[in-house]
Amino acid sequence: MDYKLNLSINATDLEKLRERNLNIVLGKSISNEIPRIAWSSLDPFEHNDIRWKDEFGIYAALNTSLEVGSVVNVVSDLQNAEPGKTYIFEETGVFKMTDQPAEPYSYEIDNQMPANQNPALTFGLMQDVTIQGINKELSVINALAVPANQRVRFLDATKHIIYIWLLENTASSTVIDAEPEKATVLAFTDFTESHDISLHFDMKTMKFIP
Repeated sequence: MDYKLNLSINATDLEKLRERNLNIVLGKSISNEIPRIAWSSLDPFEHNDIRWKDEFGIYAALNTSLEVGSVVNVVSDLQNAEPGKTYIFEETGVFKMTDQPAEPYSYEIDNQMPANQNPALTFGLMQDVTIQGINKELSVINALAVPANQRVRFLDATKHIIYIWLLENTASSTVIDAEPEKATVLAFTDFTESHDISLHFDMKTMKFIP
C-alpha cells in the first residue's frame, strides 16, 4: 500500500518559517503512544511531497538513555520485517525470525544479547520515507530500551497515525519532546480509498489544515 502526504505553505508564511529555522517534523504513533522520535524531518518549501509504503524494518541501537536531542544510531537492522512474527536478537548481533507467532500487525523482539555484553539495548521500528522524490532508507520511527533477556512488542504499526510538528533545527532519528497539542494529527486509516492527503499551513494555529 502506498501513502502520500502533500503539505503546502504560501510564500509569505514560508519566509517566516525559514527565518525561525523551523523544520517540518513527522512522527509516527506506535502502540498508540505519542511519538518521541522524529521519523522524518525536512526543510519547508511551498510544496512538500512525502510518501511511504506499508513496509517496516526492525533495528537495534546501543544508546539507551534516549535523552531529548540525542540521535538513535542503528547498529543492526532487518529490512522488510514480517508483521505478526517474533524475532530474536542474537548474541551474534543479528536478528533472526522465529516460528513463534505474535499479535497480528505487531512485531515482537526477544533480546537475547547477554547482559555481560550489553545490559540493555534500544529496539524499534524503521520505515523508508521519500521526501521531495528523494528516498531516505529506513528512518527510525520509535525507540525503547529493553534489558537483556527480555521482550518488547510494538503494536498497531499499520494504523499510520502521523503527527506533524514545526520544530527548530531537528534532524531525522532524533529524540524529541514535542507537545502533542501543537501537532497536526492524521489517521490514514480514515482515508482507505486513496491514502492521499493534502493540507495547507495555517499561520494562526501553526498547524496544517485541510
